[in-house]
Amino acid sequence: MSISKENLNLFFVGLAKDCATSLATCLHGITPLFYRYNVSGVIVENGSTDRTRHFLNQWAMNVGGLKFANINGTLPQERYERMAYLRNIGLECARKVQPDIVVMADLDMVSFQGLRTYKPCKTHSIETSVGLMPTSYIKHWYPSKPQGEYVYYDLLALEYKNGTRPSWTGADGVDYPNTSVPIIKSETCEVAEGFYNSSFGGLGFYRWDAIKDLWYEGGDCEHVKFNRTAGGTYINPNLVTLYATIS
Repeated sequence: MSISKENLNLFFVGLAKDCATSLATCLHGITPLFYRYNVSGVIVENGSTDRTRHFLNQWAMNVGGLKFANINGTLPQERYERMAYLRNIGLECARKVQPDIVVMADLDMVSFQGLRTYKPCKTHSIETSVGLMPTSYIKHWYPSKPQGEYVYYDLLALEYKNGTRPSWTGADGVDYPNTSVPIIKSETCEVAEGFYNSSFGGLGFYRWDAIKDLWYEGGDCEHVKFNRTAGGTYINPNLVTLYATIS
């Protein structure tokens, strides 16, 4: 018996490089989207030297509707310029489709959770995941030992509704947007009821009508200006991404 898909057109943009060791779990978590919705999309694979391309080829054939983007020329050396360039490749492909929703996913996540029952919200411009990382993995990034089992990891993309981005300067001299007390899982879910100008936990659902005229820019975390201009983000506590293996 065939199962009818929900009448929503999603365009999937997956970014990947050298993440073969975690792809099996990662792709298992993202695949339910392809069962529930009308999904097409593009994989932006950036010159992997491991078996990332091999596994992504197999997955693309299994789920259908996915193509690989052509990346021509030399990529920008600065991180945010490079990430903006790669994400814009996905947006350019989406413009040819005019979907209802664009799904932006970083495929170096260890896992995506919550997509089996998730339904995109029509009232928020952007919904992002609660991106978590074990404190044991990133405690060296903080001036003091984080409390709790997990920390919200993508603080670089975090901007509060009043436009502020709390920060501290690490030992390497780089200014890391952060909070004086790291955001742990329970706190992240609690504040998820509010709105931010920007956040990104490795997975985001973007209403096409909110972003159809936008492009990512570098110079700062590529998400911040993009998300702010689109109308702000909602951190959805029902969507969880894990960045590092939980030991």
